[in-house]
Amino acid sequence: MEPLVGKGGFEPPTSRSRTVHSNLTELLPEGAQYTDECWVPLWSVNWLTVPIYLVRHGATAWTDARRHTGKSDIPLTEVGEEQARDVGHRLAGIEFARVVCSPRLRALRTAELAGLGARVQVDPRLSEYDYGEYEGLTSEQIQALNPGWELWADGCPNGETPGAVLARARELLGSLGQVDHRNVVLFGHGHILRALAAAYLEVPVGFCRHLILRVASISLLGQEHGQPAIDLWDLT
Repeated sequence: MEPLVGKGGFEPPTSRSRTVHSNLTELLPEGAQYTDECWVPLWSVNWLTVPIYLVRHGATAWTDARRHTGKSDIPLTEVGEEQARDVGHRLAGIEFARVVCSPRLRALRTAELAGLGARVQVDPRLSEYDYGEYEGLTSEQIQALNPGWELWADGCPNGETPGAVLARARELLGSLGQVDHRNVVLFGHGHILRALAAAYLEVPVGFCRHLILRVASISLLGQEHGQPAIDLWDLT
C-alpha cells in the first residue's frame, strides 16, 4: 500500500464515517445521562484535537489460527515481521508527538520494525483484553464450552469484563492530553484497539462487535465538525 502521507502532508480520505448517537436511554454508554436533545457523557478527556493512529501488530502463529491471545507473549511470524515493515512504509512522513505501545512482544516488535521503536513509551493499558480461562482458545472452542458466549457482552471467566476494558481504554485516552494538535500513534491489539475506538466515539462497548480490525492494520481517530469520528479504519 502507498504511504498515507503526500508531499503536502497527511491527505484525509474523501469520505468519513460519522458518529450516530442513539436517543434510546437503554443504549447509552456507561457514565452518560439522557436529555430530550442528546446524551451527555459525565466524564471527559482532552482528545478531540489530537489525531490518534491505531496500529494492530503483525501476524503471529496464534492470530493465524484465530486463537485468543491476551497475556501470552507470542512472537511475530516472518510474515508478521514483513507486515510490520510495511506499516513503517505506510506511516512514512507522518510526524508523531508520542508513540505508545503495549508491553507485549508482538506489539513492541511491530513498532520496532515500523521504525518507531526508539521512541516507544510502553503503557500496560494498551495490553490486549484479558481472556482469562479462554486464553489460547478459538471462538469455536469457547462456544463449545459456553454456547451463546459473546465477548463484548459476557467477558471472560477469571479475565476482564467488557466494562473493565472500556474503562481502561477511557483512562488511556485521558492520559494522552493535548500535544499541540500533533499526531499520536498507539501500537496494540485487535480488541483493545476496538475498545479505544468505542471510548473515543463515546458509544456503548457493544459497538465493538461491529468493528473488524485485521493484523498490521492502520486506523485513524479524528473529528468531523468538532465531533469525534473515525477518519480511517482497518487499512492494510
